[in-house]
Amino acid sequence: AGHTAAKTGLLGVTGLVESTECRDAVVGDPCWEAARWAKTQGIHAHPEWYPGLTPQSSLFKFQATVHQAANGQCPYAPCSEGNEDGEVAPRASPPIDVAQLQPRPSAASAVKATKQVKAQYQVTDVQCTSPLVPVSGKGPTGELTMTCGCPPPQVLDRSSGVPLCLEPTGPSQMTFYVYRAQGEDDYPPENVNAADLAGLMWYLHNEVVASVPRKFGITRILRYKITMQNTQELYDAAGKQFGPFFAFDSAKCTAPQCESTWERYGFVVGCQNLDRSIANYVRDYKGIGVQQAETEIMFRKLRGISGMPSMPTDPTMDGLHSGIWYSLPGACPSETFGAKSDECMKSMSGGQCEVVDGTRQCTYNAEYAGEIRMDDLSGILDEGRGIHTYEDWWKTSYEQCLNAVARGERAGPCVHNAEYNVQTDEGVGTSFWNGKHDIEQGLRRMDRLRQLFREKYPHLPDSLAEPACL
Repeated sequence: AGHTAAKTGLLGVTGLVESTECRDAVVGDPCWEAARWAKTQGIHAHPEWYPGLTPQSSLFKFQATVHQAANGQCPYAPCSEGNEDGEVAPRASPPIDVAQLQPRPSAASAVKATKQVKAQYQVTDVQCTSPLVPVSGKGPTGELTMTCGCPPPQVLDRSSGVPLCLEPTGPSQMTFYVYRAQGEDDYPPENVNAADLAGLMWYLHNEVVASVPRKFGITRILRYKITMQNTQELYDAAGKQFGPFFAFDSAKCTAPQCESTWERYGFVVGCQNLDRSIANYVRDYKGIGVQQAETEIMFRKLRGISGMPSMPTDPTMDGLHSGIWYSLPGACPSETFGAKSDECMKSMSGGQCEVVDGTRQCTYNAEYAGEIRMDDLSGILDEGRGIHTYEDWWKTSYEQCLNAVARGERAGPCVHNAEYNVQTDEGVGTSFWNGKHDIEQGLRRMDRLRQLFREKYPHLPDSLAEPACL
């Protein structure tokens, strides 16, 4: 039977809401995020929005209150009420072995307009026989699905009756994931730099988490599914699938060869390999549960088994490959935000387009494929200790310690929490980023990010085969 309930206070909305069925929120859906935010942050900032509730009330009860607000975040009332301290159990997923890692999902995105993931895959995982690998494809009726194909940029040849993966003889169309570290501002994925997963972690470890507060105000990791095909002009001249990498700053290319390259070859996607001696992240690893045997063989070799006397000290000797950075030229790449005139936008339209065909102005399409909060990746939030935000963790906790020492309630010294300290190769208050040169720790950090994306976006594949930057 349906029920009618009063909408009380939450976000200042009043009235009535009717529901004819119930559904408990589960990890990964917008209702769970909204209820979780209300329980961990909203009630502390605006207790008047949650009459009769306390921070110890169950998440189900917060779901009911968000549902009563009728703001669209929780279209269904919960079926369960839950006990005090009741929680919705997250879906079981393989554990990672990172000491003291206790991630708790943050839900700041529950109170801001979020992008919508358009892609829905019918099948997100498929087992393939070598030389084929899982790739993004389409089913009989055009639906998105994972299927077996050749690792990009190779092309599939079945003419002999046996599937063969051949080197391309021209520009190859490729689909794979790229990532960006970003603050709260939203802007299109053009005239920017992006990275594969290993390249993203390399960037975060070197440029972002070593600063307190984080450099550039980074709060999110955005994922895009990119489809790209560079021009025939580039392939004829260089025999490569990628053009040169160019750095962008405020949507402007900062290298002197930008315009001459694009005038000659079109708005080609560029790439560059990174230096593993700076941060040891590799891209030759497909994630939890995908290739345990191959990973064990790799680790056995690294540890000195199977004929290798000792673990190589030079990353270039272990046969693994570094992360990659990409450059995505968009409209008027010669000017910064706010300085792009209509004439410039028209004359230099960039490479972003809807249906990629490899022509000079149509080399890539970047489709939003979800995002993860940095706080969740680092695992720094702890509502039991009053750590609800990144600022609580690195700043407020320190100030509270100083005040407690001044009142004689505890002994000093007080220290600022920090995700990573370059001098010690460790964090303060978290161990997630410990060991920048430890390949196994790096692989676990990458797997943790894949796991978070999997839990939040189960209808998308964990990973897509990536091309080498050659």
